[in-house]
Amino acid sequence: MSITNIIKRYRFLKKFPHHHHLIQIIGFVPKDIKLFEEALTHKSIKSQEPKHNERLEYLGDAVFGMVVADYLYTLYPEKNEGFLTQTRSKLVSRKTLNKIASEIQLNTILKHKVNDNQSIFGNALEALIGAIFIEKGYNYTAQYITQKLIVPFINVKTLAKEVGSYKGKLLEWGQSKKITIDFKIKSSKGKDHEKKYEIELFIDGQSQAIATETSIKKAEELAASKIYQDLINP
Repeated sequence: MSITNIIKRYRFLKKFPHHHHLIQIIGFVPKDIKLFEEALTHKSIKSQEPKHNERLEYLGDAVFGMVVADYLYTLYPEKNEGFLTQTRSKLVSRKTLNKIASEIQLNTILKHKVNDNQSIFGNALEALIGAIFIEKGYNYTAQYITQKLIVPFINVKTLAKEVGSYKGKLLEWGQSKKITIDFKIKSSKGKDHEKKYEIELFIDGQSQAIATETSIKKAEELAASKIYQDLINP
C-alpha cells in the first residue's frame, strides 16, 4: 500500500472508525462515504436516515447478473445456453447471496431494525456492489465479484449440479404424471419489511407440506423441498 493510500485510510478511519470492516470488505477507501452509508442502510430505519439501499440494490442486482453471466460463459466454453442459464440462476439466487454476505460478515455493518430476515444481508450485498460499481466502474467491480466473492466462497461446479428449483421440479413431475400441484397462502403476518408467509402445498387436493418464509416464493420453494426427495427422487 502506498504512503498516499495509508494516509487516506488513516484519515477515513479517524472520521469513520466503525467502517474499518467496510474497507476490509471492499478493498479500498471510499471517496463518497454517503454512497456507501446508503448501501448499508436498510429501509426498516428509513425514518432515521434520508436514504436506504433499495435503489442501489436494483443496480447491484443488474451488475452482479451481468458479471456472473460473463464469468460462466468463460468458465464453461462447451456448455449450452440452458446449462448456463440454470447455473446463473443458482449463482444469483438469494440463497447464494445470503451465504456470501454471511461469509464476509456484512451483518456487522448493515444498519437495520429487522429481527429475523437473512435476505436483507443478501440484498445489502447487491446494494454494496451497486455502490462499488458507481465509484470504481465495471472492470473493478467485475474483478471484485469474481475474485473476492465467488471464487473464495462458492464452489461453482458443485452448485451447478444442485437442484435449481424444487418447486419447478415438482411442477414438472406433476405435469408428467397428470397430477395437480397447488400452493396456497395460509396466512401472512408482520410488518412490511419483516413479513412472514405461511404456504400450504397440495397434491391432488391433499395437503402435503406447510412452510413459512419471508416471501411467498421462498415459502413455496421450502414447502416443495420438504417432499421432493420422497416423491420425485426417492
